[in-house]
Amino acid sequence: MLFFASLAAVVTHKDVVVFCVAVIAVLVDIAAVAVVPATVVVVVVVVVVVVAVSAAAALLLLLFLLSC
Repeated sequence: MLFFASLAAVVTHKDVVVFCVAVIAVLVDIAAVAVVPATVVVVVVVVVVVVAVSAAAALLLLLFLLSC
């Protein structure tokens, strides 16, 4: 899992992508150790991704409006 996090850090400098990959990697590691039900992990991952994408979109919109 750390491989994917480091790969994302190398391929792209977008903090949101790196954050999402890191969170997903941590959740997968926790699920593997604690045997958390897969549905809980999936729901948490979806929520985290939606929040991160929404925050990124809001930030881009704000930057766009400020640049005008």
